[in-house]
Amino acid sequence: MESILVLAARIVNFLHDSISIMVQQSGAPIGDKELHFWVFGLIGMIIFFFSYSVFKYLQRWGLGAVSFVFTGIILTILAVGIEVEQYITSRGQMDTLDVVAGLAGFLAFFLAYCLLVLIVRLFLAIVNAIAGRKKDRMWR
Repeated sequence: MESILVLAARIVNFLHDSISIMVQQSGAPIGDKELHFWVFGLIGMIIFFFSYSVFKYLQRWGLGAVSFVFTGIILTILAVGIEVEQYITSRGQMDTLDVVAGLAGFLAFFLAYCLLVLIVRLFLAIVNAIAGRKKDRMWR
C-alpha cells in the first residue's frame, strides 16, 4: 500500500511541476489558487460526465442531482488528499482556500454547463413551437 501511495505522490508531483512549468513558460499570471480553479474545474467536469453516464444507465430519475452530489464528494476528497500530499512532500502549502478554489472551479464549470443545456433546450422549444405553428397554418 505504501508503494502505491508513494507512486501516486510521485505522479501528482510530476503533474504539478509540469503544469507549473508550462504556466510559467507561457507567461500567464496564474497563481496557485487560479491553477487549482482551472485544473479542478476540468477534472470535475470529466468526473461529472463519467458519473452521469454510469448513473443514467442505472437509474432514470434525478441523475443530474445524483451526479452533481457524487462529483462534489469525489472532488472534495481529491482536493483534500492533494493538499495533504503537498504538505507531506513539501511541494506546496496546505491551504484550505486551495480546496475551496478547486471546488469553486467545478461549480463555475458546472454552472456554464447548466446554462448551455438551458439555452439548447430553449432553442429547441422555440424551433418546435415555430415548426408546429407552420404545420397548423398549412392545414387551415
